[in-house]
Formats: sequence, C-alpha cells, structure tokens
Amino acid sequence: MSDFTLVTCPEGQRESQHCAHGKFRSFFVRISDFLNKGGCEFELSTVRFDEQPGFFILTLPLDLCELGNMGARSARTFRRRMARFCAEKNCGRLVVPLNISGALLFQGIEFAAFTGNYLYRSLMLDIIREICLKRGIEAHRADIAVICDQKTELLFSILYMLLPQIKYMTVATAEESPIEQKMGEIYGEYGVSVRVTDSIESIKGADLIINLSSSPLQPHVGSFSSKAAVLNYGGRWIEKVMRGSVIINGLRVKLPHEITSRLPSSFYNYCKTAEFAEIILSYRLGIENDVLGGKYTFGKMSHIANEFRKAGCKITGFVGRHSLLKPEELMAKNN
Repeated sequence: MSDFTLVTCPEGQRESQHCAHGKFRSFFVRISDFLNKGGCEFELSTVRFDEQPGFFILTLPLDLCELGNMGARSARTFRRRMARFCAEKNCGRLVVPLNISGALLFQGIEFAAFTGNYLYRSLMLDIIREICLKRGIEAHRADIAVICDQKTELLFSILYMLLPQIKYMTVATAEESPIEQKMGEIYGEYGVSVRVTDSIESIKGADLIINLSSSPLQPHVGSFSSKAAVLNYGGRWIEKVMRGSVIINGLRVKLPHEITSRLPSSFYNYCKTAEFAEIILSYRLGIENDVLGGKYTFGKMSHIANEFRKAGCKITGFVGRHSLLKPEELMAKNN
C-alpha cells in the first residue's frame, strides 16, 4: 500500500452541528487549550498488516461537535497546526471518513474521501449470486435488466463482469444506437443475447434490475409494480418508479478481526466498514486514484472483488430504501 493517513476523531459528540446540552463549557475549555497549546494535541499511530506496508492513524484533538463549532480564528489556527504536524510527520495523503469530511472541508483542509460505492459496484456479481440464492433462482438463468443513461463505460464494464454468468439481458436506455452496436459485438463474440429498449416499463418482469441511471430515461415516468430486486447504483428516483420492489442502495461488509482490531474503536464511530474496506483494498492494489476518480473498468472492478475475497471479507447485509433489509425482505417476490 502507498503511504496515507486515516483521520479520525476522539470519542465524543458525533454531530457537527448540534452539541449536547452542557457541552459548551467543556467545548470552550478544550478550544482554549488547543489555541494555547495546552493538553489538546494531534496523536499519530502506525498500523501494519502482516508484510504489507503500513499507514498512519491521525486522531484529531477535537471531536466532531467541536470541529463544527469553531470560529474563524480557531479554524485558521487548527488548519495551520494540522498542516505543520502532517508535514513534520510525513503523513502523505489524508484520507477522511465521510462523517468527518464535512467538518474538515469547512476548515479548508485538503483530503481524500472514499464512499464505498466503488466496492459496492465491484461486488455486483457476489450480490447477484446472493440474491438469486435467497430467491431460489439459478444465477445463469436469471432474467437481468440494466437501466443506463450516458454512463456507457460503466455499462460495458458491468456487462463483461456478468458475461460468464448470463445467457441474455435487457438494457433500457435513451441512447439506443451506440449501445445496440456494442451489443451486436458481444453477441458475435460471446453468444450472449442483449435486447435494447427505451422503455423502463418493458423490463418490469425481470428477476433483477441494475439501475445505473441518475435520472429517469423519460421526463414523465409512471410507477408500476414489479417482482424484481433492484440493485441501485444510480439515483433514488427508481424508488418511486419501482413500486413494491426490493431496492438495494448499498451493502454492509465484515472485515477479518486481524484488520479491525488494529484500529481504535472510535474510528468505527465515523467510518463504515464498506468505506474502510474500499480504502484498504484500493491502496493495497495501488488503484486508489482510479477509485477516487470513479474510473470504472472491468479490470479494476474485478481486482477489487478478488482482493475482497482474498482478504477474508464478507458481505453481511444490504441497505434498502430506509434501513438494512431483513432476510425475508430479500426473499420476497412482489407481483
């Protein structure tokens, strides 16, 4: 892995906008300590996994509530001292959990933030197998449809990922011509039949729908009932259209104890495991810039998925419309 530093906050208030009642007195004391170089200091530790190069954990001297409620003078002092500390310790790129990123962005600090979305897309094949297993469908016989806008690079990467597992597929898109040409090449090379349509409603009978589109293909799309499970990698508009369908917006993963035990417990208050897994795996593979830049290619997504399995990570659950899906919800078939 390349040199980088994971940033976390100490145990404390986890909301940046509202401090709990009675918090303000200790808040001003700690800010005063920090400004006067008192007891509030940055803490740096090193984490190593077996023979892999290590990385730093930087624990900030203030919790998320305190960071979000600093005045302009305090923010300038914080930014200056943090920059000096990171330069002295050769911290390299700062990687910040999403839950902390807003507070540090407000401070004007440069950092990288992973979302877990690249991992979610890379594990598509594993997710499809899990859904098919729950629903009693043979994966290679599943009726799969994809909704796509202009993200053809992602569409083609996903198609190549699924080719060994499918016999046919439907693609719903407003950009029919260029995609139809590519689908013809895929049929000639792999023998997989791909139907292209501009109608979302025509795919409502599919077993599984993969949404890549950030907005509806047509301006006015009515809702309809479908038995399909929907892997949503696009916009939340799909939740209104696919009435009654099981919508999957993300996943929960479990990392081996040998990895999770090396980090302070406070880190997991701010960083989701899927987010952390994406960070570790992308740096281990040396593709962190591609992941941060959202460069979805078949090769890189396959590398992430293979490294996920190799590291002993597991999918433990799925995020639905509002919360984690229950097993029985995943198995449900709505008509």
